Amino acid sequence: MQPDANHSPTQQFVVLDIPQGAGVLTGTPSKPFHSGDSLKDDSLVFLFTHRQNRPRRSVRSQSAIVVAILDACRTPNPQHWIMVKARLGYDTFWHHMNKLLSMGVMDETNEGNKTLYRVNAKGLDLLSQLTGV
Repeated sequence: MQPDANHSPTQQFVVLDIPQGAGVLTGTPSKPFHSGDSLKDDSLVFLFTHRQNRPRRSVRSQSAIVVAILDACRTPNPQHWIMVKARLGYDTFWHHMNKLLSMGVMDETNEGNKTLYRVNAKGLDLLSQLTGV
């Protein structure tokens, strides 16, 4: 049993030596696994992903979040797609969406069982002011 030698650089294989007949998984990492290494029959290989290689979440200004929401709503979209396009969580989305709806820069329409949100003319004016275009 050998892991794929072409694994991504953010992943590392670790050999875990487990005593024969152990009822509980209590082994200790013995060494990093490299392609070409051989394994004993009672060794397990685990794949760990290192979080330090992932890009950190960016901190955005409130106006940048509003711009992202308005830009995502140029065409009618449901809540989920706006959250995905604007890269927002549920709480942040509703915090800003409630303000935008109360300001009258967004239109809310119901299509069957879906609620769609779209930026209106007032919202497009706000978007152009915030982006400087």
